[in-house]
Amino acid sequence: MAGVLIVVFMAASRRGQKADESSEVTGPGGWRRLQDRLHAAADDPGVLALGFLLLAVGMGLGVVGAVGDGLVEGVPVDLLAVVLGATLSLVLVAYLFWGTYAASRRRGLGNAQAVGVGIGTLSLVFLAVIAAQLVFGVVG
Repeated sequence: MAGVLIVVFMAASRRGQKADESSEVTGPGGWRRLQDRLHAAADDPGVLALGFLLLAVGMGLGVVGAVGDGLVEGVPVDLLAVVLGATLSLVLVAYLFWGTYAASRRRGLGNAQAVGVGIGTLSLVFLAVIAAQLVFGVVG
């Protein structure tokens, strides 16, 4: 886990260095235009609400499929439960990381510092889950 966090931190800091070196748009349209569109979409509350709604409906269908006989014929219910658990975990991690990253960037921290804050938040949650497991036995 620590290795993954170090790789994420290094990739984010390298990306920030490369962005400083080349500020021109590469090609017609270019990477910068796509980044601008994605940033505008991420800042738009309507897009975020629609994404959350689609995610909630997808999770609900996944839960119904995992609890019932499955949504698609031939797909084992155990596989659906594993995919649902992995997706839910990924969404929670992305929510925590992106929220702290975006809040840190808005408050004037640099890219690498904001990534550090996001990783710190994820590590605190990870430690809280381990402590809850050791004290209460809540997971598994």
